[in-house]
Amino acid sequence: AMVRDQARLRRRGDSPTGFLRHVQRYQTKPGLLDALDAVQEGQVGDPYDLGDAFLVFERVAPLMTFARHILIQHVRSESAPLRIKRTRDQAAAAAQEALRELGGDPEKWRSVLGRYTDDSTVHSADGSLGLVRVGDMPRSVEDALRTVPAGGIADGIAESRFGFHIVWRVPYRGP
Repeated sequence: AMVRDQARLRRRGDSPTGFLRHVQRYQTKPGLLDALDAVQEGQVGDPYDLGDAFLVFERVAPLMTFARHILIQHVRSESAPLRIKRTRDQAAAAAQEALRELGGDPEKWRSVLGRYTDDSTVHSADGSLGLVRVGDMPRSVEDALRTVPAGGIADGIAESRFGFHIVWRVPYRGP
């Protein structure tokens, strides 16, 4: 289970599920699971020869947190609605402006979200992404969430194929 939660394939586009398929397919290869276990958190393992391919993996810290985001998209963002006309540079500038307005203050979240977010699926939920685990979000968003304590808003912007994200690691208050 630890290998499944903390290892990630370092090939663009592979999800943890895709990684598990590789591991399950090749788990009979001598030494594969030992090679996975030998990699320390934050390290990238040596390429592992599978015969028909090489597997490179990285051990990442487990992530399970509640999060919210403000998403600012541009015309080349994946899944951007047709109404989005801004360039990447304009979106980056808008994200910086929104981050500056927030000033790390969760009390300003709803107001800034209402003016800036392009993610209509989470707009009515204050930008809630729900429970986020490793592999649920683009790597840059996960990395940003890891940099802030529960209750904190990241002091930087995460860029993904969906656009620019400002993330808030929401403290869990229980059911």
